[in-house]
Amino acid sequence: MIKKTEKPQLSNTAKIGLVGHSQGAGVAINAGDGEPNGFNITAVAAMNPYAPNWKDASSQDGPVMLIGGTDDTITPVSTYTQPAWDAIKAGDKGGLITVLQGGDHNSDAWAPPGVDPTTTNFGNYQTITNLWWQFHLNDNISAGRSLKKILDQYPWDTEYEFTPDFQLP
Repeated sequence: MIKKTEKPQLSNTAKIGLVGHSQGAGVAINAGDGEPNGFNITAVAAMNPYAPNWKDASSQDGPVMLIGGTDDTITPVSTYTQPAWDAIKAGDKGGLITVLQGGDHNSDAWAPPGVDPTTTNFGNYQTITNLWWQFHLNDNISAGRSLKKILDQYPWDTEYEFTPDFQLP
């Protein structure tokens, strides 16, 4: 875990990852718009995403990881499965949707109940988002293997959309 006082080490500044939670996740998905005149977004991680529309969900620059929880009453998984995930699958960049059994909207994205969120990054989403970034931004193949191994087990329920450019080893 990176403490807020530490500077993260940048391995490859030519690669850009976007992450967001709730409305920020909706913005991250819509920002990875596949436009050649903008930034080339390497990958997106969207935690409990919400957006009033998913105008660019199918036009991603890179793969998207959607993360949600079965107990999220603010942005239930069903609110983004049909518009966003279906659009991402229809695009050609791939990605995955993973649902944490018992996961909710805030504590799993910020910090577990009773834990100060300023000392914890992403709660139960911490490990998988770190592996997602290690795989996509640092070309760490072993992180991709570890990510798939975790997401293929309980308490995660995961669906993948693999493409020629996006495969987890």
